[in-house]
Amino acid sequence: MKRRLKGMTWDHARGFDPLQKGVPLFVAEHPDYEIEWTRRSLRDFGVQPVEVLAEQYDLIVIDHPFCGRAKATNCLLDLKPLFPAAFFAMLEKESVGPSTRSYYYGGGIWGLPTDAASQVASYRPDLLKALGFDHPPKTWSEVLALGAAARKAGKWIGLPSVQSDAACLVATLSANLGKPISPDTDYLLLPDVFAEVLDYLDQLRPFCHPKSTERNPIHTYDAMAAGDEIVYVPFGFGYTNYSRAGVKVPIHYTTIAGPGEDPAAGAILGGAGAAISANCKDVEAAVAYLTWMHQPEHQAGAYYRNGGQ
Repeated sequence: MKRRLKGMTWDHARGFDPLQKGVPLFVAEHPDYEIEWTRRSLRDFGVQPVEVLAEQYDLIVIDHPFCGRAKATNCLLDLKPLFPAAFFAMLEKESVGPSTRSYYYGGGIWGLPTDAASQVASYRPDLLKALGFDHPPKTWSEVLALGAAARKAGKWIGLPSVQSDAACLVATLSANLGKPISPDTDYLLLPDVFAEVLDYLDQLRPFCHPKSTERNPIHTYDAMAAGDEIVYVPFGFGYTNYSRAGVKVPIHYTTIAGPGEDPAAGAILGGAGAAISANCKDVEAAVAYLTWMHQPEHQAGAYYRNGGQ
C-alpha cells in the first residue's frame, strides 16, 4: 500500500521546484511513498489562514509568523516530540542565522527551516555604473544620493510595498534604528518610533517606482531583470534565483543600508518552513520525508540546484 502525502508550498521556482523535483529522489529510496506538492500565490502564502490549509494538506510550507496562529488553533503538530533533539541541534548548527529558532514558539516547534531568507538590498551593477556609482550604497545618505541620481536619469529605486512587505519594511527600519518591535508589549511600535520610520520612508518616496505599492519582491525583481527602469532596491527579501549563473540579466545582492548607527543591522528574517498538519493521515511518513529533505547534503545539493535557497 502506498504511503501518500499531500503538500502545499508557494508559487515560485524557489518555493516549488526544489520540492517537486526532489520527490523522485526520495521515492527512489522509498518506493512505497507517493508525494504531491501544490502551490499557492506569494500573497496567499503570507495571509491565507494556516488552519484552512491544514484541513486539506498533510504538509504545509509556512511563514514563521504563523507559529503563533498554529499554537492558538492547534492546526499544526508540535514537531518537538516527533523528531530527536539531535536533529534540531543539527538544524540550528547548519541553518542560516536564527532560521531554525524562528519556528520555536510557546514551548513548541511548528516548522523546520526548509528555506532561508532575510531582507537585503539588490542592484543592477550595469545601471549603477552608468549613473557613476562603483558600488552599491553603504549608508542611508548614499541610498538617497543614488535615488536622486536615478530620477535625474529617468530611472527609479524599487521598494516592494504590498501589505505584508510594507509591514516587514516597518519592522526592519525600526530594528535598524535600534527600536525593534518587542514581543513583550501589547502594541506594535510606540507612536514616535512609527513616526520616525515613516519620516525615513518619506525621504525615499520621491525616488520609488510608482508601482512599488503593487509589487512584492518577485514582481520587483522580475521588473528589474526585464527592463532598465529599476536601478536599486534598498529593502526586499532576497531570491538567489535572480543572481545565479546563466541568468540573462543578473541581479546582485548586498546588505541593507539603513539610517541607523549600523546601516546593515536589523534586516528582518524571512524564509519558509515545512510543517505537519494536525490532520496529517500518516505522521510517521511525514517525519521520514521531512528528515530526508532537511539533511545538509540534500539542502546544499539537489535542493539548491533545483532552485531552492
